[in-house]
Amino acid sequence: MRIYMTGANGFIGTRLQKFLSVTSIPRNVLHGTALENFVKHADILIHMGSYGNNSWQSDETKMLKANVVLTFRLL
Repeated sequence: MRIYMTGANGFIGTRLQKFLSVTSIPRNVLHGTALENFVKHADILIHMGSYGNNSWQSDETKMLKANVVLTFRLL
């Protein structure tokens, strides 16, 4: 089983990474490039990537790209 995840550096993502490192489940972190190629090989995809959760993240274009476009591409 292969797990691919976005948002691995966020609050929940870092904890999930720690949990998965204790298990022997292989995992990969996606970083926005060539997502379609990675997704083809995933057994499980966990999407936690986002932008705009913090008060200093106010760029609406980045919010749209991270929260809508990326989610659409992954689906």
